[in-house]
Amino acid sequence: MSIQKYIDRMNYLYKLIENESTGSPEELAAKLNLCKRHVFNMLNDLKDLGAEIKYNRIKRTYYFSNCFMMSINIEVEILDEIKLI
Repeated sequence: MSIQKYIDRMNYLYKLIENESTGSPEELAAKLNLCKRHVFNMLNDLKDLGAEIKYNRIKRTYYFSNCFMMSINIEVEILDEIKLI
């Protein structure tokens, strides 16, 4: 997976959790176009960043149980030879 695609998916996952609209793990995997194992890996990546993520079986959604904010951006600029000097 390219870094840009990973960042886009991670930002989308964050928004879904923040809005408590992930659905079940299977539904979340479908929304992200990933297998469940990859979704669990991404959830673990968020947890490694300090997110406390829980699952509400009644609402069928993941949610943050702590105050967690995340923003991942990447900027790419192609420099011409003049800018390199």
